[in-house]
Formats: sequence, structure tokens, C-alpha cells
Amino acid sequence: MVSGQTATPGANPEESGIRWLLDPGRSPVQVAHQIQCTSGNSNLWEGIVTNTTDPFLVFPPVRIDADSEKILYLNMAVETGRRVQLFFSADDSFQEELSCHARGLAAGSELSLYALDLSEFPKWRGKITSLRLDLDGSRNGTRVKFARIGSGKSGITAGAVPLEVETAATPCTANRRRNAAFQDTIVATDECYGSSAVMTFVKTHFSYVELNVLARLLVRAEAEGRQFEAATAARGLKVEDLPGGVRAQYQLAGAQITSEILPLRIGRDTPGQDGAALFTIRTEPPVPVIVDCGDSMVENPFGGLFAHSEPTLLNSTDQITLESGTAFLASKAHPLKVAIRGDAALTVKTNLNGGQYLSFRAPSGQLSVLVSYAEDDARLRAIAATDFAQGASRSRTTTPSCCRRGCRRRSRTLTPPSAPRSTTSNTPGTPPMAGPKASTFGMRSGICSTPPGRNGSVMPTARA
Repeated sequence: MVSGQTATPGANPEESGIRWLLDPGRSPVQVAHQIQCTSGNSNLWEGIVTNTTDPFLVFPPVRIDADSEKILYLNMAVETGRRVQLFFSADDSFQEELSCHARGLAAGSELSLYALDLSEFPKWRGKITSLRLDLDGSRNGTRVKFARIGSGKSGITAGAVPLEVETAATPCTANRRRNAAFQDTIVATDECYGSSAVMTFVKTHFSYVELNVLARLLVRAEAEGRQFEAATAARGLKVEDLPGGVRAQYQLAGAQITSEILPLRIGRDTPGQDGAALFTIRTEPPVPVIVDCGDSMVENPFGGLFAHSEPTLLNSTDQITLESGTAFLASKAHPLKVAIRGDAALTVKTNLNGGQYLSFRAPSGQLSVLVSYAEDDARLRAIAATDFAQGASRSRTTTPSCCRRGCRRRSRTLTPPSAPRSTTSNTPGTPPMAGPKASTFGMRSGICSTPPGRNGSVMPTARA
């Protein structure tokens, strides 16, 4: 039975204007794929994600006039994963071209009423009878609740949480990221959420696609006493390739956020698996910025583990030791040793699973974080203590890719920007970031200002 009821007696008065689509006497979920049902009744369906490849829910038949009903309401909860993909059709078939992505789900077990405004989505038209909801970015063990689905003609009802629907102007597909690499070090930034990661190859066993994720880097910003997560609240996200790195730009907490992640020129001349990456972020106007780091794992790019949709490191199993402002991470996920340090206040936090992760807070709105890794402790400490500002002192005449597109700095000698020198000793084992001028990493003023690397690309350099 397809219901055409409006808000039922006893419903929240703020829900007026919603036409609930399903008969209240039946389960709101007809088919669950890779989600095991734990409790299903006429009022609430509950389940647990058992496989992250493609978990989705198919709902009982509905009747929607998409030409007049432009708002779709979902009454649901999901513990992890901030993004959904909605499939719709006039029959029982589902196709990628008749779907849309939306983000902005809140993590938790409490039901929330979400609204998708599909008025700007051109393919939402005609008669809709079938709906399917994919839960992107969910992890194994994620608990899911679904209660109701409804529609409305115009204007999102008060009390509903609007999801950001991705249209042709804001393209975004699952597991889409931009990468850069040097030797064993791979960095990536997700085009849907703006989160970044430092990775390296799996060498303990044969694999075509698996990578060791050494650390994810998730951004938050503060305004008026509140924290805003880039993974759920960023607007106008643009991720682009740099010569030798990846840049993300977006609006968050009333500020323009710019982050860059670059693999450093370390590891080519050493027998072991080692390297480093530099993550920098700045805000304009300056607002306090927070970067959470950690969450080691082995990822399969085709399995959805790298969706970067979680604004907190819920599944981190890392154990952290602090030494003189440098954090050393140990993880059962891979055999490598990892060190992380930054030029802002550092705290160690514990998640609900008992794992640990790092949190850097920079009230100035500018922050640099260095992620290093190696097979042995001595090599790791040598890399982690490197002064990268001094290591980037070389220059060379070249025409980087930006200048080939008409940059006025064509064919000029590229000299890295001057950086404040550390006031501390550069003796072995001494982190060069202590002291009042601690930001020796430096923030690049433009993509033409970094010395060129191999094959004409621009790559930050370091001595280790």
C-alpha cells in the first residue's frame, strides 16, 4: 500500500507540510544490501553495516509527483558516514544517471529529520515510484536506523536538517580524490570532503590496490564558540593539482580555508621504506583552526574505505607516545613507524573505541603538520627532526606547469620564499620547531615559488 497521508495526529507540529509516503503499518525498508537487519517493525528499522563495498537500502513502493514535490525528507540516523546517494526511478530499476549525491548527515544514534531540496536537480521530474539510498563512507559495524520517508512541495519545513545536494555545478562522486607522490610517499585530498591523507605502498604481501594509510588529516574551524567540520560544513569546495602536491580551497566558519599537502623528496636513496609529507593550512580572515591526525588503516580504493566522510577519527586504533612535541604512532594496521609534529598546540585524544589520535589547534588560523614514516626508529627520528625550510634552499630555472598556462613569471629563476629560521639548535635529534619562531616549515605563497623536482614538476625538498 502506498500512503498519501500528511503528518499524522500526534506528530511534531513543525512537520506540517510533509506528506509521509509509506504506510505506517509496514517496515520502512524493503531490501537491505550489506546491512544486517537487527530490528525491524512498523515504526523503526535498524541494522548494522557488514560490508563497506556498497551498503544500501531499498524502500517500499512510493508515489511522488517530482514535478511538484521537490523536497524529500528522510527520518534516519547513521553512526559513521556523512554522505548518501539517492537513486530514483519510475520502475524497479536503478541507474547511476538517475541518482544524486548529498552530504551533511550528523554522526550519532539519535534519529534526525533530513531534507533534500531537489528543485535544482534537473533529472528529478515525472512520476517516481522507487527509491534507494546508498550509505557512502560507512564502516563495518556502523549502526543504521530508518523510520520514515516523506515529500514536500516547496520550502524545507522548520526543524529539518538540509543536506547539500550535489548538482552539475558541484560535481562529486564516491572515492574521488586527487593524488601526488614521491617514491614511496603518496598524498591525497578527497574532492567531496576536503580531507587529506598520507599513504604508502603495502609491501608485507602482494596487492594490486591496497595502500597503508599512515594518517588522515581532518580539518575543523571555530567561529562564535562553535566548531565546524570541513567534511560536513564546507561550502564551495575546490580541490586542484599543484606541481608536486594537492590544494583544497573552501569556505568554512566564515573564512576562506586553503590547505595544501605535498610529499617531500625523501626516500629515493635509502634501502628501506621511508618518507614524509607536509600538510599546511591557512584561513582568511584568520579563525582558529584544528587538524585531527591519525587513524591508520589498510585501504582499498575500490572498497569505500577512503571516502573521508567522517569528521572524527572514530575508528582509530593508534597508540601514541609524545616526546618533546613529536608524536610517535604505533598501529596494528601496518608495520611502519610514524611520527607527526606541527607548529601548534598538540593534544592526544581517545575515541570511543579506545584508540588514540592527535589534535592540533592553531588560534592564528595557520598551521603546518609534518607526517614522517620509516621502518626503523633511528631513521624515523632523523626524518622527523629535519628542518624543511633549510632543505628547500635550492633553486633552478624552469617553466612549471602553471607558467605554461600564461603565468607572468614565465622562465624566471624560482627561489623559495624566505622562512623564519629556527632559534633552536640544529643538532641531531633536536626538533627545529621549538622556540618563538617555530614555524620553520613555511607556507608557500604560490605554486611557482617552490624549487622544481624530477621531470619538471615542483616538489618540496628536504635533507634527511
